[in-house]
Amino acid sequence: MKRRIFHLHIKPGTNKYYGSLQALFLDNKDLKVSKFTLDRYDFVKPFENDVCVINKGFVLSAGDIRGLEPK
Repeated sequence: MKRRIFHLHIKPGTNKYYGSLQALFLDNKDLKVSKFTLDRYDFVKPFENDVCVINKGFVLSAGDIRGLEPK
């Protein structure tokens, strides 16, 4: 099972990484977007506003990579 990760880029140049939106919002109070909005955002493309950019991705382990290798 892949673990999701949220990459928060606070403009102009701070980067932080979180395992959940809850953690992201507990640590950052002034992103000018609500958790409610991001809970419903599909993340097909990054969420962006004048304060931040939020990407959703997945953490790959060595086991994940080995599972992708051709046999």
